Amino acid sequence: MNKPLKNYFIYFALILITIVLTLFLANNYLKDKENKSVLYGFVNEIKPEDFEQYVTERPNVMIYISNIKSDNDKFEKKFKRKIESLNIVEDVVFINKDNINYKFIDLLKSKYNLELRTNLDSLIIINDNKVVNYIYINDNVDLSSIDFSEFK
Repeated sequence: MNKPLKNYFIYFALILITIVLTLFLANNYLKDKENKSVLYGFVNEIKPEDFEQYVTERPNVMIYISNIKSDNDKFEKKFKRKIESLNIVEDVVFINKDNINYKFIDLLKSKYNLELRTNLDSLIIINDNKVVNYIYINDNVDLSSIDFSEFK
């Protein structure tokens, strides 16, 4: 095989590998983006270890506890529209369930008398440092069951 033809073959193979690799990575990126929670990145995220200090500084807050990859898209989209329309995005925080530890669960139990079920997404509504509503989330949750009056 002469040298220029060999160089063209190597060049073509590199271009083909680059195109296939780019398409593969783009496909994975789009799949990963599709599976993310609607609220993740939209509302502030706090870590479970910062929860107590955060609630002390903000006595009226809604805490959404979910995975980054949530299965409750229908609820999250409705909830996002609702908090946007009420202009209360800063009153809602996200806690990633994957980061929850026993210390956080014990804190909720001792201070707020809550039994957190870590296998379910939850919304905790705190007004004046007291839990006024605790909802297990699924796509059938009706937003009218949530009192937003303290956040307007």
